[in-house]
Amino acid sequence: MSVGEILDRSFRLLRERFWTYLIIMVIPLAVIALSMVILGGVFAGMLGGLALAQGPSLGSILGLIFVGSIVLCIFLAVQAWSQGALVYAVSENYLGHETGIKAAYGATLSILMRLVEPSCFWGSS
Repeated sequence: MSVGEILDRSFRLLRERFWTYLIIMVIPLAVIALSMVILGGVFAGMLGGLALAQGPSLGSILGLIFVGSIVLCIFLAVQAWSQGALVYAVSENYLGHETGIKAAYGATLSILMRLVEPSCFWGSS
């Protein structure tokens, strides 16, 4: 295929399934937005302590770092999952198969679970 044919096929797939692809990629943004609301609540509590002249405690700073780390891990996992779901959806559509959002995320869930499986971090026993 020439470059023009590749681009033509790509844009045709995007036009035909625009909303499916868009929703697949918006899901991680919704997760991070919700996570940021939670993190913002923790941070606002820390600022409330400053307003009362108590100053930030070591526990509140460590809590903020802990919650921020969890939010980051969740976001990275969901982002990787959505990238896999998008690749799956595009490849299935390219081959002429009909696929939806649930099917795309479902097809990539087992791969994601293998990536975050505890034995990946500590070795298999």
